[in-house]
Amino acid sequence: MMRLSILIPSYNEFHNLKVLVPEILGVLKNVDYDYELIIIDRVETNRDTSLLCRELGANYVNRTGGNKYGDAVRTGIKSSTGETIIFMDADGSHDPCEIPRLMELVDKCDIAVSSRYISLANSQNAYIKELGSLFLNWLCRVLLNINCKDVSNSFKAYRADDLRKLNLISDNIDIIEEMVYKLVNYNENYKILEIPGNFRKRINYTSRREPLVYFVSYVKTIFNLKFKH
Repeated sequence: MMRLSILIPSYNEFHNLKVLVPEILGVLKNVDYDYELIIIDRVETNRDTSLLCRELGANYVNRTGGNKYGDAVRTGIKSSTGETIIFMDADGSHDPCEIPRLMELVDKCDIAVSSRYISLANSQNAYIKELGSLFLNWLCRVLLNINCKDVSNSFKAYRADDLRKLNLISDNIDIIEEMVYKLVNYNENYKILEIPGNFRKRINYTSRREPLVYFVSYVKTIFNLKFKH
């Protein structure tokens, strides 16, 4: 089995990926384990992104079930063959230099997190987004009893077999908290460790995520997991 699968949900992110993918591969050329880089694109093939993946040696797959972020996550997990899964955003906000550190950490725990909210971390998020994110992560710790400062950041390393056992139903970015909650809820001894992350600005153009939709879906999922799970 492959040691590492890096999964990147993408939707018309060609201009970002042509910068990010070489950056990731440049970091991985120095590791001593097998890996695969999987770009999970929209349902309809994006020719530019598909050709870029073929040129650079990344795996290109189309998401199934729909074009939501959650569909990309579920498709990526099913498509992966690695023992460890790391999720990254396609916009370049996650620093590839942290991949080896996450891999070292996940050998000592069950989930390794690149955290924006511990000592020595750095985040270039806008102030209002940062406040919303801090509040959501506080809700996760208080209501869901998750011992993690940054549940909402998708840049995490997981034990792949654990993810493949989950029945994930969330459609949007809130699938991240659903994954973490269900893993922790199924095993009270599940261990999460965090490293100080470097959360960067997007490489090109603005995010398509609507902050209000993101915030509402996140809060709704927190309460659903707490009171309906």
